[in-house]
Amino acid sequence: AGHPSLISFPGLPPIIDRSYVTVVGVVENTQVKVRPSWRIRGNPPIAATQPGGEVVVTLGPFDVLNLDDLTSVEIMSRKAIAELLAFYRENAPGFENAWIMLTAPQLGARHSRRLVGIGRMTGAETKIGAVLDDEIGVSPSLGPNLPRVSVPYGALLPRETDNMLVAGRHISTDAQTHTFMREIPQCWLTGHAAGVAAALSVQAGTSPRDLAIPDLQAALRKQGAFLND
Repeated sequence: AGHPSLISFPGLPPIIDRSYVTVVGVVENTQVKVRPSWRIRGNPPIAATQPGGEVVVTLGPFDVLNLDDLTSVEIMSRKAIAELLAFYRENAPGFENAWIMLTAPQLGARHSRRLVGIGRMTGAETKIGAVLDDEIGVSPSLGPNLPRVSVPYGALLPRETDNMLVAGRHISTDAQTHTFMREIPQCWLTGHAAGVAAALSVQAGTSPRDLAIPDLQAALRKQGAFLND
């Protein structure tokens, strides 16, 4: 992270990325090319690569929205864990008697469907430090030279469906903003706001989209949520 890379993806212009690219569902044998500015030691199927070299990765046909694909990847991953354990036992001093104590109960996809909301968090907006009128929480700064991020209530509200609130990593964001809004503290933030909004809507006999924002913000502050003044 932090080193700019030139990334080539079919159908898109060259991308300069400072960390990583998330691909959600691809056509079989899609090739992604990365030109790193730092040395990559290599880990099969990715070969060791010097700065300025080219790494070509073939993706697919796995799709994060396909249950059969998720099952296949989970089986492959658990087999890979067993192979990794065998490698450590044979090659790493002190690991001769190591064992697998715990693995995740199921495969987790970092990125899949996201809400089409009344509001939408974008990377450009998060970098200017604007305090939004419908703020329901504040995400920590993404770096020492960046402001805190104001999280809008509109990102929890579906554009077309009434009486629904969406929290967690599926809120309305672009791909860039999703990289941090999917994290656990941010999911706490949006989950808290969604729960309070649902309760206030029932009490007021109104739809969540028609809820008075000052009432929601006051209730969140009363429960200890941090909001900008």
